[in-house]
Amino acid sequence: MALTLLLLPLELQFIIVKFLAISNGWPWSKDGLPKVYTRHVAAVSLVCRHLRQLCLPLLFSHLKISHTDQLYMLSNKCEMELEFASRIRRLNLSYLYSPVQRGDILPTLLPLLRSLIWLDFPVNRIDATLLSIFNSHPTLVTVAICDIDLVALKRLSKLTSLSLSKLRVRSALSTISFGLQDPTYRSLARRGLRIVHLNVLDAYRTTGGPDTFTVSGLEELEIKLHRQRTFPMAWLPTFVPRHDNLWLVTFNASASTWMCNPDVPFASQFIAALDRESPNHTIHLVAFSISRTECSSDLENWPVVHAEFQLTGGSFNAGFRLGSSLAPHLSSLKIQMPTHTKRLVKFNDFIASISLFQSLERLELQYLYKNLVQEKISWPIPPFQTSKCIIAHFTLRWLSRCLLERLSFLHFIRIIDRGVDILPNRQYIPWELDVVFKAGSNGEVEICRPPVHLMAEQYSVPDLDAPLDYSRSQTEEIYCE
Repeated sequence: MALTLLLLPLELQFIIVKFLAISNGWPWSKDGLPKVYTRHVAAVSLVCRHLRQLCLPLLFSHLKISHTDQLYMLSNKCEMELEFASRIRRLNLSYLYSPVQRGDILPTLLPLLRSLIWLDFPVNRIDATLLSIFNSHPTLVTVAICDIDLVALKRLSKLTSLSLSKLRVRSALSTISFGLQDPTYRSLARRGLRIVHLNVLDAYRTTGGPDTFTVSGLEELEIKLHRQRTFPMAWLPTFVPRHDNLWLVTFNASASTWMCNPDVPFASQFIAALDRESPNHTIHLVAFSISRTECSSDLENWPVVHAEFQLTGGSFNAGFRLGSSLAPHLSSLKIQMPTHTKRLVKFNDFIASISLFQSLERLELQYLYKNLVQEKISWPIPPFQTSKCIIAHFTLRWLSRCLLERLSFLHFIRIIDRGVDILPNRQYIPWELDVVFKAGSNGEVEICRPPVHLMAEQYSVPDLDAPLDYSRSQTEEIYCE
């Protein structure tokens, strides 16, 4: 294997090693940036000296430091080995733990990192001195921080008048106390603060709109609607063109709120058509997103790419049919079932309804297991006594396999579920499941990331990566408690 790799041209060798390291991230990641995983690259680097030199730039390009002792060790190594320091391009200090007060090492370390372009850093540690060091760094482009209510940044802005253009806030809230019209908010924006995701919560600020205000770096806008009419479409058509990087606008509301905001696209059409066709429907729209495309720069032509529905009963076929008709380009779908009822959904009906969304790429199912109706279906089951958490895993893995077979563009299915195990001593132990399935080779279903199985200690987790064994399939009466 190693000999074969070494026979390839150097460019191909590097492409292969980079492919082992770079992942596009799973679809529900809070940060859409590619992540680097070094486990496989580290194994390749141990083969020979040539491959080690090839792997070194990737092995140390992304570092995460969680303790100040590690930070001091890194600083000492960078001082002694400048070539090593030049390999570091991204440094994550967001969760830096300091058990003992020590002198700040960053003013010494950062100038040594001459290729650093991205720094994740806790916002409450940024002062005027450190901000000045960030701004003067020749290659540092982004300092990613988390300050959802912008309290720390408001405090920092009172201490210094330096530029904030290198600071990048992942998500920020626009609330009644601190909204788009707030002078302090606008002052932060004028100093170059970048906000990637802006969540507009209150009706008053949404109604007022941002006027000619521009949010630097804005990529996603989320608007929470209320019973009071907010008319977001009155200001969005002028707000969106000022933000070239804005690609996603999300609307969310309760079931009774959509009709109080009739100017919101898709929602008013969907609910009106659903009420006409199926007055007793049990499907409710929770949220939807529209996205900019290369051929639809005009906001009115942005297609619906994501939708979230809540099902409160078994009468949902008409809703999914209308949803797939009004949103033919839907690529992401989230379905939430109630946790207080059960036996609402039939396997075949549910699979047929989801299969209407032919462009679907990502699917999330919450609390589906206990709502599966009692019926006889042939499916592979674990041949041993175990937690309902494992039974739910196998059951919903089988359901995912059926959906992946029918939807050619579907790549990921996330399952979130919970329930209760009743032990022989009548003890009630809750269980939780969080797993992401993806289409694998030969039609098999693979696990995308390490799953979460929280259950009673006496239950062990079997080999969940093994292929579904249909030779042991049984016609079982599914009864999900």
